[in-house]
Order: sequence, then C-alpha cells, then structure tokens
Amino acid sequence: MIMTGAPLPDALYYLRNFQRAIQWVVERNHDLLSRPERQFADQLNALPTPAQALLARLSMRRGVLFRRSKIRYAEIEPLESALDALAEIGWLDTRPALTLQEVFRLSTRAELAQRFGDRLSRLTKQAAYDALIESHAGERLFQDWLSTDEPVHRVSIAPMVLQFRLLHFGNFYQEWHEYTLAHLQIFKYESVPLDVASRPFETREEIELFYALYRCYEAMSEAAELPELIALLPKAPAGQGWLRRRWDRLRYHLGQEAERQEGAETALEMYRDNTQLDARVRQVRLLECLGRDEEALQTAHTLLQESFSELIVQRVSRIVTRLQRRQGSKVTKRVNQLAWASSELGLGYESDRRVEVLVQEHLSRDDAPVYYVENSLLCSLFGLLCWDAIFQPVRGAFFHPFQSAPADMDCPQFVARRREAFDACLNRLETGEHVATILRTFAQKYGTSAPFVHWLALDEPTLQLALQCIPVEHLKLYFARMLDDLSENTSGFPDLVQFFLETRTYRFIEVKGPGDRVQDNQRRWLQFCARHQLPMEVCQVRWA
Repeated sequence: MIMTGAPLPDALYYLRNFQRAIQWVVERNHDLLSRPERQFADQLNALPTPAQALLARLSMRRGVLFRRSKIRYAEIEPLESALDALAEIGWLDTRPALTLQEVFRLSTRAELAQRFGDRLSRLTKQAAYDALIESHAGERLFQDWLSTDEPVHRVSIAPMVLQFRLLHFGNFYQEWHEYTLAHLQIFKYESVPLDVASRPFETREEIELFYALYRCYEAMSEAAELPELIALLPKAPAGQGWLRRRWDRLRYHLGQEAERQEGAETALEMYRDNTQLDARVRQVRLLECLGRDEEALQTAHTLLQESFSELIVQRVSRIVTRLQRRQGSKVTKRVNQLAWASSELGLGYESDRRVEVLVQEHLSRDDAPVYYVENSLLCSLFGLLCWDAIFQPVRGAFFHPFQSAPADMDCPQFVARRREAFDACLNRLETGEHVATILRTFAQKYGTSAPFVHWLALDEPTLQLALQCIPVEHLKLYFARMLDDLSENTSGFPDLVQFFLETRTYRFIEVKGPGDRVQDNQRRWLQFCARHQLPMEVCQVRWA
C-alpha cells in the first residue's frame, strides 16, 4: 500500500540497508552457506565504505553491465578508488568481452548507426540486430565494438549477491530496495516476530530445487519446446511446503501446454497427484475427452470425496453428469438449486458509463445510500476482524519483514493451522467486541499491506454504516463460508450494497447488463444466501 514518504535518510542509507540485509542472511542461514558465500560476507565488511556503497548501488540496478558514463554517484568519493577496490578483489571486471547482443543493450540507436551504417537508423533495434548478427559473431571489448574510449564494467559478483537476495526473500521478485521503501514509509508491512529460524530454505537441496524451478519457468517464458521443459522439470520436493506448491503450479502450466500440443499422456502425468485442485479437474476433463469414461468417473468420484472446495464440486459434478448420461446410467441427483431474489430495471443507455454506476445512482437515496463495493466490503471486514490470526507467526509462514501475506496463504491447511486464532477472532462477534476491533484495526493498521483488506475502497463512515446495518448473525455466516475456502470464497460478491438507515438493514445487489450472465463464483454466493435467507439479489438491466 503506497503511503506518504518520510524524511530522507542519510546519503548512504541504502548501504546501511544492504549491510543489514546481508547480515540478516548470515545470521539465519549460517549452516546453509557455502565457504565462498561466508567469505563474501566477510570480504564485504572488510572493503572501504565507498567500495561497499558502489557495490550496493550497482546491485540495486538492472543488469550486470554498466557503461562508465552511467556510474555517477555524488556520495561515493573517490569513485575511481571504489571501482579499483572492487576490481582488485575480483568482484568487478573492467574489461569484459561482450557479444553483439550485449552491445545493443548498452548502446543508443544513434551510436549503432554511426558504427554500423546509417541504414540501421531506419530499423528497429531488433531488426538491426538480426541484420548484423550473422556477420558479427564472437565477443570483443566495448571499445572495439564502437570505436570509443569509454569502458564497460561487469559486476562479476552479481550471482553471489543474487543468491543472498534469494536466501533473504525466498523469491526473485522482491529486491533490496524493499528496505528503503519501508524506511521511507512508501510501503508499510505488518510487524511479525521473526526468530533466527525464520527462513525460506532448510537445506541446500531446497535452494537448488528453487533454481531448477526458476530455470524451467524462464525457459517456458522464452517459448522453449515442451520436451526441453519436461527435461528441465526437477523431481518432486520432499514434504508439502511452499516449494511443493510451486513445483505443482509449474506442472499444472506444463500440463496445459501439453494439452495445447495434443500431448495427452504428458498432460495427464503433470496433473496426476497434483496439489493444485484445478489440475485434478483438468485431469478428469481430459480423461473425458479421451473417451476413458470409467477412469474419468473414478477420478472424479475420488476428487469429490476429497475436495472441500465448492468450485471443484461444481465443476466436477457437471462432468460426472455428462459421463453418466453418455453411459446411459442413472444420473446422480444434484443438490437442489435454490432460486435467488432478482429484479429488472429499465435505464437509459450511456456508452461512457458503467452499468453498475448507473444502477447505483438510480437506486441511491438520502435515507438509503448505495455504494459500489464488489469484493471490498465483506473481505475487508473479515480481514480487519481476523488480522491477528492472519498474521500469526506460524512456522514457515514469515521469512522476512517485508511480506504482505503469509507464505502459506495458498495452502489448503492455512486455516487449520490457525484454527484457534481464527476462532478467537470470530468469538468477538458473539461478545459484540467486533465493532471496536474492526474500527481499531482500521485506524491503527491503515495502509499496511495485507490480504483481504481493500484500503482505498474503504473509509471509516462506510465501515461504521456497514457494522450498524449488517447483523452479527449475517457476518457469522459470510465469514464462515469464506473460511471454508479462502482462495475461492473471497470473490464473487455483488457489485453494490444498499444501506437502509431508518431500519438499519441492507441488501447486496449484483448488476447484470443486457447479455451478461451470472458467473460461477457469483452463483455459489447467491445459492448460499438464498439457502440462509441473506439479502442478496440480481438486478437485470435492460436499456429503455
């Protein structure tokens, strides 16, 4: 969540953060660090401050190659001494041999046209590269490529710094500047107690597995052939932690690619025993398409028995019905579908305005205001009430101070591991403490990155109005269903909510324009509300 900035720190604030991050890794992963990795941490501390600052600066930039003219930092003096110190220790290569592709990344179109001919100025960089690569293979110094005196430097130690970043964050999408953003209060994170055991990896094998998965994802993004991707896929990790879930997500994507290439058996292998529930559904669907009805039915029934997800039950039940009809056997009776409340509304068409906004304005009154909330209201009430449970310091959930959510949020056991904490939070609904808890959390944690809470869609008056008009018994039902499956049941809520001030009641309204239909996740919420007599309806709009 973006917040207003704090006063700027000292000129070398980024170096302090870099040093702190490296020390964090050493303290928590000493038994995992190789000898070169421990030496890196020691050598870094022994470098002169300007050299450390320069390494920190370059490590926070994109890439590992830098033109000398692009290395300018007022606070690093003398800069040449810092460069020499990094080069002397072998962390900076001051005369790297470059490929034509690397030269293209470092050069402007004008420089390339001056060196290789004006005709290149009329081509895109990619077209110019394609025209030159065949006759300009090999590696040379940057000065030789462009006939210039300007050198290029390569950060040779970059792979080591990347390794420390991985050991710190457990991913590659977060970078060192997280420290700076948090210090400046540009982003706010919940403070969770972290001990020395708070780390993403427990063995070197797990680190190697992460790299293997990353290489496979990279090859997939570069459109590698399916056999090559399958060959890159590592063996299954031990246990059922976050790496196993990452491995299964990769298998799911490979299975989809295999389906697109009509590699049915490969796809089935990727879906088999996959913890991604949607992969199991695709397995059933693929068996159906292959005409292997008995196997499909058996797999489907097993999945229905094991699954807690309404989404999976909904999708698989449809397949089972089709298979039973095709076999001429008795169709399993589906749960009775309850009719939900609905209404029609005729409005004048306005091409530049959303239909939800038109309905909101049409229905809203001084004594019954209508708000556009969609998934934000109930999810935020839930997230604010259950804040302590969500951020409970469960082992394996938090690795560093810059997490927006627990690492096991996508784990089916997420709620079970925190059941007592969630029960304690929901018990406040029984005692009436929920109102004070929600408003206090909103005030104290405003802007803190967190799951479920939509800060920009909320303000305190709207929260208070919702808490006045939505009965506690209704909140219990909504939250209980959300906890049944947080990955699926925290979406599909109606577009609008209307609060009736005089009677302190409310209704949710899902708006559907002409030709629009109720989606599956909305259908499940509507069925749930019809079953429990909760005020949720569909408003079908027709253009008058």
